[in-house]
Amino acid sequence: MLGAKHRRKLLRSRSQASCQSELPFSIGSATTAEGGAPTPVSLSRAYRQAIVVQLLNPKVALFFLAFLPQFVDPARGPVWTQVLVLGAILGALGFLMDCLYAIVSAAAAGRLRSKRGGGKVTGTVYLVLGAAAALTGGRH
Repeated sequence: MLGAKHRRKLLRSRSQASCQSELPFSIGSATTAEGGAPTPVSLSRAYRQAIVVQLLNPKVALFFLAFLPQFVDPARGPVWTQVLVLGAILGALGFLMDCLYAIVSAAAAGRLRSKRGGGKVTGTVYLVLGAAAALTGGRH
């Protein structure tokens, strides 16, 4: 596993090198008021913004109101404690899954970059996904 400092350095270098040329924004940056060049944003600020977005996300609140009460039993103790524990478990599992996705994606990206024709593999995956979406239909 990579150390935290090495991961941050790697994320910054990748985001600055690849994202700025492909997207109007990049990870760890924000556009200026005039719409000019991106200005760096600290990781702590980006983290705080992500927390605020999640706290204000109505889907998260609806999920907690609709899903978690099924598993709360007032006979087993204070309801708020049970909801807090279940919420912590959900958060920890979500964090672990996100870490797993990031690790697997980084490994796959490294392998695709190191092989000749990696772009062809990626293009083929997109074509197969597009064909699957077209053939399975959608809302009728």
